[in-house]
Amino acid sequence: MNKALKISMFAILAATPMLANAAKTATPVTLVNGGNTPATTQTVASTSYVQGAYNTLGTQINAIIDDSTVAAPEAGSPYAAISADKNVAENLIELDRAIRAAAGDANEAYVTKTSATPVIDTIGGATGLQYISANGEKVGENLGILDNRVYKNATKIGEFDSEGSQTYVSGGASIQANIQSLDSQVTANTAKIGTYDGTQSHQYVSDTTVFSNLQALDSQVAANASVGGLNQAAIGAVAELATAGGLIPTGTTNLVTAVKAINESLNTATGNSNIQDGTYTNHEDTVGGAIKKLDTAVAANANKIGNTTMGTTATTVTGAIAEMHGQTMQVATTWGSEATTATVHLFPQPTPTVP
Repeated sequence: MNKALKISMFAILAATPMLANAAKTATPVTLVNGGNTPATTQTVASTSYVQGAYNTLGTQINAIIDDSTVAAPEAGSPYAAISADKNVAENLIELDRAIRAAAGDANEAYVTKTSATPVIDTIGGATGLQYISANGEKVGENLGILDNRVYKNATKIGEFDSEGSQTYVSGGASIQANIQSLDSQVTANTAKIGTYDGTQSHQYVSDTTVFSNLQALDSQVAANASVGGLNQAAIGAVAELATAGGLIPTGTTNLVTAVKAINESLNTATGNSNIQDGTYTNHEDTVGGAIKKLDTAVAANANKIGNTTMGTTATTVTGAIAEMHGQTMQVATTWGSEATTATVHLFPQPTPTVP
């Protein structure tokens, strides 16, 4: 008998005690709607319905546990590698160890030097191995070649100085990750600063940095501030306010007169907006304070009543509550008999008032 056949026979003999107790007691559970997604209905399940489903599945689970439990060995026939006090996974490990022990040196047949021949990866245009020899037996020599090449490449790339700037990069991150972090920050900073568009400039254009252009613009603003004519043109005249109508009489050219007219109009408006005592407001309240009180009261009342669509045909809260109390739904009460349902009210019914 060759060694491979001996190993196979050992595995079969070792598993025979388990197979001797292989009478199955678990049976397939009939799935609702054949296991497909059930059609949407208005029927829900009661506690008894759920309990029935639970018991059905629990019975099958217990049967599976019984089926997979290792029975005690027969008298005078102890198990060779497994034990009745271990679970299936533990017994599989013990069987695997026993098979390996019986196989002995046969395991080494799959770990030879010639099997270590490297696979040539041609992805990316490579036509062969880049640094090592294709002779898989020269493992030590190839490791030396790889070590030397890795050292040279690492020297060219350099190491990240963890003592340097830690604002956007990390000493624990790879060079690629740190470059991506810096690139992201440069993009963000560029977006914040913007690109200087000389075609949109009305005062000064310089083919230089944003900072230099800001200095040039600052100088231009200072020069404009010292020129009365430019300021007058920028601010405008009081007469322009009067011609717009409203608070300032037509023909007003004096700034003080214009301010007085605005002040009188504001006093009139203030007098007309005096707060009256009410449920939530007092006469000494300011307009802003009164509005805040009213807003608070409205919010409080809205929260009590509700501020979302009621979803009923009634238009009053009382009518909506009455309509909701009349709503019912169908409840399945027996597992496996979904068509048999009971009518249940969605909300507790009010106790009848005795005259």
